[in-house]
Amino acid sequence: MSSATVIVTGASKGIGFAVVEYLLSQSTNVVAVARSEGSLTSLRSQKNLEILLGDVKEPEIPAKAVRLAIDNFGGLSGLVLNAAIIEASKIADADIERWKTLYNVNVFSLVAFAKEAIPELRKSRGRIVMVSSGASVRAYQAMGAYGSSKAAVNHLTKTLAIEEKDITTIAFRPGVVDTNMQKAIREDCKIPYFR
Repeated sequence: MSSATVIVTGASKGIGFAVVEYLLSQSTNVVAVARSEGSLTSLRSQKNLEILLGDVKEPEIPAKAVRLAIDNFGGLSGLVLNAAIIEASKIADADIERWKTLYNVNVFSLVAFAKEAIPELRKSRGRIVMVSSGASVRAYQAMGAYGSSKAAVNHLTKTLAIEEKDITTIAFRPGVVDTNMQKAIREDCKIPYFR
């Protein structure tokens, strides 16, 4: 593997897109995973970019992403697991099916990507970065689904760190970033400033 290769989920907008742009600027090979191409269209000409369109909660997507990394760039050295959705409702009004969908995206897709990537990351002594949130450690009204999913991400990170000694795994809390999700938090959850 001549240079680093990283899979980024939730790659077409917000934090994910910024991560893709940065990695490409550092000559890192990137497999960008997103439901739609969005802003990624502006990067299509980059030779060190592969775009995989698909929903992270679909069981075949992690394997396809890892296969793209191996086939096109010779291996895999990292994951940035950024894809997430928000469900704004008080627990008394919770739609359990929507909570399950959120957990499929925010938690179970991370498990699936990590599981699929571990054999390659062991070889490269790679890294896994999971995007967490202040909501993982502090309760906010109508944020039970999102906050508890991010708390699960923190625990998953700690578990991977002790199970996979040759892979560096961290959860990263980026702070307030003015993305579409942040707008939804302010409007749907009535939280003026979400930390």
